[in-house]
Amino acid sequence: MQEGVPGPDGFGAAHISPDKHRRARALGYADGFDLIEDVAKNHDVVVEQINGRLMLVKREGQNRYVIAEYQPGGIWDRILGIKDQYYGVTTGFPDGYGQSVRGKTSLNRALNSGGTKLWEK
Repeated sequence: MQEGVPGPDGFGAAHISPDKHRRARALGYADGFDLIEDVAKNHDVVVEQINGRLMLVKREGQNRYVIAEYQPGGIWDRILGIKDQYYGVTTGFPDGYGQSVRGKTSLNRALNSGGTKLWEK
């Protein structure tokens, strides 16, 4: 993972707030990176959001999410045929217990706002 830049418009490791690490530890993960890796490897559902991003969902107790966005590489990568395209993680987070109990999960919101379920285990 890139070191990145902190803040709301940031990216990479520096962008993950201490609160997200705390919430991940409360769910039994070592940190936020561990949560992201677990969901990326063990998701149950894949939804394409209306903005084109992919939502990977692990539905075990409280739902956990990773949002991934296609990174096409730069214009020269495409012109030269360099295969530098990938899906990069944009964010990762758990739903709160109350959201899960009331059925107001991020998965439900994504599907109810026009998202398309692409795959389900």
